[in-house]
Amino acid sequence: MDKKKLFDLKDQVGKAKAKASELKGRKSQLIDTLKNEHGCISVNQAEKKDNKMETEIDKLENKKEKAVKELEDEYDF
Repeated sequence: MDKKKLFDLKDQVGKAKAKASELKGRKSQLIDTLKNEHGCISVNQAEKKDNKMETEIDKLENKKEKAVKELEDEYDF
C-alpha cells in the first residue's frame, strides 16, 4: 500500500470517528428529550407509552364517531 492510500484510509477513519461521536451525542440528546419531555427512561418505555396513547386515541375517535352518528340520527342529517 502506498502513502496516498494510507493517508486516504487515515482520513476515512477520522471521518468515521467524527460521525460516530456526532451520533453518540445525538443519541444522548434524544434520550434526554425522552426523559425530560415524555417521562421515559428508555426507548422501550417510550414505545409502550406510544402504544398506550394510540389505543386511547382510537377509543376517543370511536366515541366521537358514535356521538356524531347519534346527533345525525337525532336531527335527521
